[in-house]
Formats: sequence, C-alpha cells, structure tokens
Amino acid sequence: MSTVAACVFCATDGGEVLWRDDRLRIVRAAEPDHPGLLRVIWHGHVREMTELPSAERRQLMDAVFAAEQALRDVLGPLKVNLASFGNVVPHLHWHVIPRHGDDPHFPNAIWGARQREGGRALPADFDERVTVRLAGLLGGTPQAGVRDEESVQGFYDGMAGQYHEMFADWQAEVHAQGVALERLLAADGPPGPWRVLDCACGIGTQAIGFALRGHSVHATDLSPAPLERARREAGAFGAQLTFGVANFLDLAERVPDAFDVVVCADNAIAHLLDDELLTRALVAMRSRLAPGGRLLLTLRDYDRLLDAAAGPVDPGLPGIGQPTDRSLPAGTMPRVFDEAGGRRIGFQVWDWDSSGHSYAVHQFFLNRPAGATTYRTAHHLSRFRALRRMQLEAALHRAGFARLTWHLPPDSGFYQPVVIAV
Repeated sequence: MSTVAACVFCATDGGEVLWRDDRLRIVRAAEPDHPGLLRVIWHGHVREMTELPSAERRQLMDAVFAAEQALRDVLGPLKVNLASFGNVVPHLHWHVIPRHGDDPHFPNAIWGARQREGGRALPADFDERVTVRLAGLLGGTPQAGVRDEESVQGFYDGMAGQYHEMFADWQAEVHAQGVALERLLAADGPPGPWRVLDCACGIGTQAIGFALRGHSVHATDLSPAPLERARREAGAFGAQLTFGVANFLDLAERVPDAFDVVVCADNAIAHLLDDELLTRALVAMRSRLAPGGRLLLTLRDYDRLLDAAAGPVDPGLPGIGQPTDRSLPAGTMPRVFDEAGGRRIGFQVWDWDSSGHSYAVHQFFLNRPAGATTYRTAHHLSRFRALRRMQLEAALHRAGFARLTWHLPPDSGFYQPVVIAV
C-alpha cells in the first residue's frame, strides 16, 4: 500500500473510524454544519477511481452504498448526497452526506451558498448504531467501544426461518391475533373493512391475520428475509396482500398511499432507543393515515416488568420472566414444545445497560430432531428500549396524536398492551 507523507489521509484516519477492513475505512467527519457526514477513504494513496482494478472499484462503491444505507436507516434524511472530488486532498475518497430540508445549505450543495443558520444534533448513539449497521451490511467487526452484532435488520433476517418457533402454533396465532386486533379496532371506531398498513410485518403474523379477515393490507419491514417469508406464508394461507421494504423513518417516501389503520406490533417500536427517533417514526406512521385513521401499537409490558413489587410477570412471548433477587428481569423462562418432528425450546437472556434504559436480547432456539440425542442451537441478538407507557404516550402526543386508548391483557384478548392512537 503506497502512502504520501504530506497527505492528510495517509497521515491520519480523516475522522472517527466507524468501520474498516484491509483496504478502506468509513469515518465520521467533523462537519458541524452537516453532522453525520461520512467519508469512505481508500487506505492506499490513489488519486483516481480508474487506478483501481475493477474488483477494488466494486468493493469501494459497495462501501459507499453501505454508508448511504446506514445513514438512511439511522437518520432518515430527506436526501443523501454522494460526492468525490479530491481537488484539495488528491487521495481517493467519497463523501456520503445526509441532507435535511432545514440544514444550513439545503437545497444547495454543502459547499454552496449558505441558506440559513442552525442544523441538527446527532443522536447520542449515532456512532454505535451506524457502526453496527455497517458491520451488518459489509461484514467485519465494529470498532472498539461499540456494541457488536445488535443490528435490528440482522436480528430479524437471521430469525426469518425460526420466528414461528416462539409460538406453540404460529398458524393458529395468525388467526387468533387477527380476530383480537380487529375486535379492538371495531370497538374503537368505524367498522371495516379497512385499508391496513402493517409497518413491522416480520413474517406476517398480523398482516396475514388482517388480510384473512377481509381487509386490504400492505405490509412493510426493514428486513428483506422475513418479508420474503411473509410473502410465501401469505400464499400458503391463500391471503391477498402487497409487500414492500421500508423502515419506520422512510414510510412517507416508500409508501405513497393513505390507510385507515397503521399497525406496528410485537414490541417493534422498542427498537428505537432515543426519543428523537421514536417521535420521528411516529410522525412517519401518522403521515400514512387517511383522515380519521388510527395507529395501533403493541409493546412489551415494561411497566409491569420494571415494577419490582409486581413479582413474577409475563413479559410476552416466548416465556415468563421470574425475577428473584434482581432489580431487573434477566430473561424469559424456556418454553418446551414436543412435536412429531422432535423437541424445540425457545427462551431469551437479557443484558441490561447500566442505566436500565435498554437491554440486549439474546434469543435462543434449541432444536432436537426426533430420534436424535443432541440439540442444535441458534442465537440471535438485538437491543430494545424498556419503553414505559407514559414515555410512549408523550412521544405519541409529540407526533400529533390527540386521543390514546389503552387495552391491556388479559381483558384485551391480546398478549401485549395495545394502544390505539388518533
């Protein structure tokens, strides 16, 4: 690898390193007017793209596109700009620039005439989340000090083939949840059939359930693998619905239609670890509602989980947590299912951060085929926020929702607390 002593990108990293391999690095640049600007820098001192062999050009551009995707997932910008100049520093690098309608230069280039003062602050966990996302897209290990392997997309992509194993009978659960959620919505507002957007589709548990009840359903998810499985499962059920890839923050861009009901179930909202992202996601969900439309959210019962006086509680599928001498629950009890094909076991172990704000979920599946004596083990990891109902209510009000109605188990007929927001 060639270097030039006078070159700033040969002499320094050029920013805070978020990902690197043996050929390139992705760094967060110190750009106060445009926080979150990433640079993709080739390690060797190369001036032009055409100096690289074709395979290395592809590797560099794959990194540029991964940086763009990470910024879209974490910040949800209005636009991402890609630029490669090198007139001042003739060392091959790309700028990946998140743009917002209120940034100091928009709609001009960031090197153009200034349009306004101000700008946005980055989320406190920006480096951590971008690093984990880059590791999920490009492979490798995140830099020191950043939690490893907690990618939300990687969690659900990895579980796509096993998600149903958290349920005693997933096919029956699809029907039962469709009935329970339809009943709550019908009691709260106008009767169906409704146009439904399930924006946390997963493998289709709620989306297929609504479609089987005669509603018009569009299902989205940020993770392609479970979405593809949902497509197959819908066909197996004989359900008619449409699908698309989208995360919470880009629903307005990816989903042009308006809906009577937007659904976000199974604690998916708790992946948003800070208030800013939570509010922005709820604003995006609200933007997809037709006049009079309703948002239906379900989440783990963190109020009960975090109430030490409550004793043993059911944290939701797949098991029952039984805190003893711990102030915070350590996971879920294993659930064991003996079936014709063998035995399967599912449980979770939870690692809390020091503040009790969020926890890493280690999802384990153990499978022993009939006639075998050993178990196969699968492990999946992601992070959730312990989101209390009062915190979610505050975010819903910030997002513009005026009326909130809670439905709690067991009276609701659903296994998690449900809030319907208008």
